Amino acid sequence: IPPEVLITKRKGIDKKYQDDLKKMKELTEFKDVDIHAYNISRLNQALDELGPQIKIYFVIPPVYPPYISYQKPSTRAYANQVLQELSKQRQNVTILPTPPTDLFADNEFVDPEHLSASGAIKFSNYLNKLICTPSNLKSL
Repeated sequence: IPPEVLITKRKGIDKKYQDDLKKMKELTEFKDVDIHAYNISRLNQALDELGPQIKIYFVIPPVYPPYISYQKPSTRAYANQVLQELSKQRQNVTILPTPPTDLFADNEFVDPEHLSASGAIKFSNYLNKLICTPSNLKSL
């Protein structure tokens, strides 16, 4: 698919998302809204728009190790469960393993959830090795 087609599709997805959020807010003011179900629905819509011919990779990004202890264990487990279900339902979706927490030094985070420039380069190299090395993909 030519890049201009993907960009056009993306603009349509973004506009639809903004329109849906506005409508939801007007109708419900986010009362009694299952935001998880809504987000999963939006993710499925985006995947439908992209189509089965495009290979999709998901990874839960690294976070500052002490921050993990403040998260509910069920939060990351739920995210993993949702992604695993997507990969079972769609042949073009692959879930990449979260990098080990000891891969990043403390100074490679600018805050608990965001990598610094050097951390982002390291994360990109990690993903590149997984995605671009055929033997790594076969083991996923």
